[in-house]
This record gives sequence, C-alpha cells and structure tokens, in this order.
Amino acid sequence: MNRILPKIFFFLVAGFIFGETYHVVILETMPVPVVLAHTQSLLQNLDILAQQRGIDIQREVLEGMGDRERCKTLLRDSIAQRVPDVIISVATLASQAAVEVVGDRDIPILFCVVSDPLGSGIVEAVGEPSNTNISGVVYSHLRDTKVEMVMRVLDETYRFDSVRIGIVSSDYPASIGDVKELMKITDLYENIQIIHKQIPYRPIPQELPQLLESFEQAIKEIEDDVDYLWQAGGPLSEIEEASRLILNAAPPLILANTPRAVEMGGLMAVATNYSDTGLQVVEMVDQIFQGRNVGSIPVAVPRKFDLYINMATAESLGISIPSHMLMIAGDKIYW
Repeated sequence: MNRILPKIFFFLVAGFIFGETYHVVILETMPVPVVLAHTQSLLQNLDILAQQRGIDIQREVLEGMGDRERCKTLLRDSIAQRVPDVIISVATLASQAAVEVVGDRDIPILFCVVSDPLGSGIVEAVGEPSNTNISGVVYSHLRDTKVEMVMRVLDETYRFDSVRIGIVSSDYPASIGDVKELMKITDLYENIQIIHKQIPYRPIPQELPQLLESFEQAIKEIEDDVDYLWQAGGPLSEIEEASRLILNAAPPLILANTPRAVEMGGLMAVATNYSDTGLQVVEMVDQIFQGRNVGSIPVAVPRKFDLYINMATAESLGISIPSHMLMIAGDKIYW
C-alpha cells in the first residue's frame, strides 16, 4: 500500500500541473544505432513538447529485437493495458507490425527510419496524405544525389570510361527497396555497372553471427569483379562488424551508409540528420494532439541531410574531393 500511494499521488499531481495527459508508444524494430538515435531524439523532443504545451506525455518504449512477431505481441499487450494516443514506429519491421496490429482502428501511427514505405506496404504515396491512420517521415537516402557525388568525384580524378560498383545486401525490405531504387538511377548512367549480390536476412541480434558469415562470403564472391563497393541501406549497414568486413575487402568503400562507416575508412556518406527527423515526427505528434487527423498529414521526407567525408581515405586512393563538397561537409570531415 505504501508503494502504491506515492504513484497515485504523482499522477494526481501531474494531472493537476499539466492539465492533459497523453500516452505515446515508441515501437523499435531492433537495437541498432540508427534506431536508437532516432528514439533518443524522439524522447528528447517529446520532453520539449510537453514543457512547451504544459501537458504530460507518458512515453513507453517497446523493443522489438529484430522480430516482427515480437513487435506485434508487445504492441498488442501495450494496447490492451492502455490505448495510446499515438504510436511511433521506428524502422520497417516495427512499422509493418504496427499496421498489422492496429489495422483500421482509430489509433494514429507515425513511422520513421523506413526507406521504402511503399514497397513495405505501409503507405501508397510520399508527399501526400494517406487518408488512413498512418503518416510519418521517410528515411530518404537521396540516391540520385549520392550517385551524382560519386561520379563527380571519380570523374574529377580518373575520368573512367566505366565503373563497376559492387553491392552486397540482404533481402530485408529496406535493403531490397534501396537497391531497387539505386539501380533505377544508375541505369541512366551508361558508364556505371552494378554488380549486386543478395543474401538472406537473419534477425538481429539473435542470428547476427550467421548473417555476418553470409555477408563476408558474398563480398569475397564479387570483390575481384568490381572497382568499388557501395554500402546498401538496411540493418547490416548499422552493424559495425559488417562495416569492418566491407572495409577489409580489396575494393575501397566509395559510398558508406552511415557516418560511423566513414569514420572507419569509407570515403563518404550522405546521411539523414537524425535529430531533425525526430523533431519532424514530434511536430506531427503535436498536430495530432491539437486535433488534426493523422490521415490528413502528408507523408514527409527528411528536411536535413549531412555529408561526411574521410580525407585520409581520399588521399590514400588519390581521389580529389571538389571544394564545394568540402564546404557542404563542413565539420563532418575525418582525417
């Protein structure tokens, strides 16, 4: 009884001070850096929103551990205890699970860290309202910009007639979408040849050793046939051991998928600004709290991107980085 009274007192005081109480569930796909960083940004920005609006926002973080069925079970159990005002799903599997569990129920879902929400069956269009209970921010990779930057750097230095770029990816939904869209873009370039090797995805972290073994073997199978490697999006690019495997291969990693992979030796990366994306999602949360229907909020793309460059890698490869790219990177340059 003595332990229960302080909790009751806390919620009574919170209700008196803040006036309104909201419940937000954050459903994480798996404990990889991009997911954890977005969750941290979401929590920080929810705290700021609560202070600005004078409301109480109770947050519940559910850890899916890379298992879609676990995501669904955790979410069902949470909803059974209390129906949330908003569900924020972080990454593809969690977002798919949220859509399956909530269905047509009148519970708003906001997704983030999903690079292919159309192919994943989450929404039907980007830049438009879904007219359902779903909206969010796409984890856009600016693939056309990446290809243009890579070719500009190579043309500046070597002026190749053709470039063979190797990609090893899993059949995780985000990875499939990333490679598919990349190939559409590179098909427009006569001097780029993509050599792609796909491996079966295994849940992270439970079967990470087996996944890394398959990944390493696939890299070995293509490394003699390519000039450079390109790190595809998806869970593997978030695992430091996977980045180390691709960096240890003979062909250099010309385009990494994360800042950490550039710090470790990849030439460059264009990455979403995680902090701003968290803010962008919480701004949508605020609109919902103020009465806006989630289905009328357009599915958005990130507002900010950062360019990362490893100059030590550039020098070792004899690659000249154009001055305007160095200016864009600013302080995000590694030596």
